[in-house]
Amino acid sequence: SRDYETIMTEVYNQNLYGPGHVWFIGNTSPADKTFPRGSPLDVVSESVGFIKMTPIHPNNEKFYAAWDSLSMEEIDQIDSMMPHHPDGTLLNHYGHSDEGLWNEKQAYDAVVSLGLAICSLYSKNGGYDFTAEALYDEIINGVFIGASGLVKIDAETGTRSPTSVSPRIYYFNRIEQNSTHSTFEKVLSVELEANSDGTNWDMVDVSKFVYFGNSVIVPDDLPPLNGGKGIDMQYIGGLRFLAYILFALIMVLAATCMGWTYRYKSERVVRASQPLFLRLIIVGVVIMSSSMVTLSVDDEYFSQLGCDIACMMSPWFFFMGFVVAFSALFSKTWRTNRLILNPARFQKVKVGVKDVIAPLVLFLVVNLVILICWTALSPMKFVREYDIDATDAFNRVIESSGSCQSVGSQPYIISLSVINLSIVIFANFQAYKARHISMDYSESSYISIVMGSLLQIGILGIPVLLIAKENPRAFFTIICLAISVLSAVILVCIFLPKMRNQHMKKLEKEKKQEERDERRRIAEESGAFQSDIGISSTEPSNFNSSASHVEDGHLGSSMGGADGLGFVVMTKGIQTANGVIVGST
Repeated sequence: SRDYETIMTEVYNQNLYGPGHVWFIGNTSPADKTFPRGSPLDVVSESVGFIKMTPIHPNNEKFYAAWDSLSMEEIDQIDSMMPHHPDGTLLNHYGHSDEGLWNEKQAYDAVVSLGLAICSLYSKNGGYDFTAEALYDEIINGVFIGASGLVKIDAETGTRSPTSVSPRIYYFNRIEQNSTHSTFEKVLSVELEANSDGTNWDMVDVSKFVYFGNSVIVPDDLPPLNGGKGIDMQYIGGLRFLAYILFALIMVLAATCMGWTYRYKSERVVRASQPLFLRLIIVGVVIMSSSMVTLSVDDEYFSQLGCDIACMMSPWFFFMGFVVAFSALFSKTWRTNRLILNPARFQKVKVGVKDVIAPLVLFLVVNLVILICWTALSPMKFVREYDIDATDAFNRVIESSGSCQSVGSQPYIISLSVINLSIVIFANFQAYKARHISMDYSESSYISIVMGSLLQIGILGIPVLLIAKENPRAFFTIICLAISVLSAVILVCIFLPKMRNQHMKKLEKEKKQEERDERRRIAEESGAFQSDIGISSTEPSNFNSSASHVEDGHLGSSMGGADGLGFVVMTKGIQTANGVIVGST
């Protein structure tokens, strides 16, 4: 009590109290103390806190019994060895067991710790020849059960480890008794216990610490929060550019596929797959990938209203785009199986527009109804939460995270996931049935790859997203990568084989055209030669058909003139409509 009065009186004289000041006292407390109203101790006590170290494994009974057995002469002897005030009075007077004897316990354990360390060094060295550093290291490494509980020193801090004591922090609350005096009571604010590995303390009971003037606002002159970084808001930050880049790449790929479809819409490779079927895939992929943009919205740059709208738009974009693209893929495979696996009912393989639109409308309506109910009854909102478990030494929150939440959204999410995942599973079954079907351009095998990718992303992606849900940046990165991979797989697997096939057809067509041009050139050269030697295609009698023979693909004809001389014309070419062979010699 005297220590408290001496220290706090000097605090008052130095004007080190009031807003922005907090004093923590370790050995004494003004709890249940009465001071005159307006006195220095009355005013300063509002800026005081108290730290109490509670032993984890106390050994009270034996220590109390031994202490109470001491005579007054023995206690006076102990007091004589303790620190004194300048006026000769004791700094701490040791009392009786009914007062708790916390100081006495610590003093006893300090002496025991020192004695055990010296004994250990004596045993190791065979004498008392050791350094102060060796003695300190031995004390640090010593562990024993003392009067104050488990005594274990933290090697880094040199004080009791978290497994040894449990700190409690109190603040002092002033009770107005009358107009002339005030009484202060001790109120628990923070209680700490060792964590699972014993390396630090965890908060197990937290209440507001009341500062000077009954304020709960943390003084501004405390050390900078989180090392000067402030609260870690866990904004998406620069990762939003990842979403923009991935979305741009998907848009370029989609635009390329759409342009190619329009350019070759009259070609067989496009007509065989239905241009509408291809356009639906592209549109669905674009809508689905747009969800990456809305997912990148948070309160770092956008208002609360903007964040709320983006939260609800994300499931709209994803599920509606998914159902548009997927229904086109599903319809193609399903219709193919109906036509090919039931040949008695169909004579011609053809997928009509209605066959593609009907499943699309059905799936679209189911998803649309669920999304409308979700938006109307339990819309997603952007909520920022502060983690009260992530605090610094002054009980200040250092972490916060924002996410899209809604009360009662689970039924809608589960319904949409189950419905669309069931469609993927059924479509995979249809693709499996179509694995042996040989059609022009082998489209079924590529649709099977898309279906398999959809199923794998659903099975592997959902658990990973649930694990990463507590980390906004990790959750955002994983879901953007999943959406972009899904979009790219759909476009590449459907359009790349068609583009390659169209290119091969084009090369083949160009090759055939070159061959026709070459034959035409040969025919023209052969006709000019016949004109030079006087052979007419209208005079086949000049040929001696009996002398005609074929050697190595060349036609040899013996022709005789009036003078009895003969020669052979070797030709290579084609036969005209009137039976004359023309070509090169």
